[in-house]
Amino acid sequence: MGKIKPARSTPAQKRNTVIRWIFYFVVILLCTAFLNAGDGVKPLLLIPVSLCIASNVKEGAAVFIGILCGLLLDFCCNRLTGFYAIQMMLVCLVTSWLYTQLLQQRLLNMLILTAIASLLLGAVDFFFYYAIWDYEHVWLVFLHITLRSCGYTLIATLPLYGLFHFVHERLLPHSNRTIEQAIHTTIEPY
Repeated sequence: MGKIKPARSTPAQKRNTVIRWIFYFVVILLCTAFLNAGDGVKPLLLIPVSLCIASNVKEGAAVFIGILCGLLLDFCCNRLTGFYAIQMMLVCLVTSWLYTQLLQQRLLNMLILTAIASLLLGAVDFFFYYAIWDYEHVWLVFLHITLRSCGYTLIATLPLYGLFHFVHERLLPHSNRTIEQAIHTTIEPY
């Protein structure tokens, strides 16, 4: 038996892919600008953005997006370079794998993953930047800053998921092939 050759992408699919990736990078840059504006507790918008992207791409692209968003989070939060990048890379890889193997595109799934990711990243950040140094009243930082930021991030997931869902409905290639397309699939010999 030979391998089944995948269907070739049309020029419209290639154009949609380019538009989709340009949209991804514009949203990432806008979220980075938002994180750098002003002071106070803000949602870490790059977490739900990277998870929304990772839920619709393959593992390699998800790792790239995770590293990019993680490095931008390092820059925005004044953390050691790579602190968030390594964690976001792993979170996006697991997210992409979960959506490939187990999960469906649902808002509830994205909310659960965003809650887990933001709490995990916030707890690691709190441990290495505050708890390990045994500051006085350090748990107030966790309660008033880390948990509020996680809550704001979870709330910000709602409009971001809607935006990404709209774009993916319009620009992602549909995985279902018609009978005509399936019949015209050629088989390559080994």
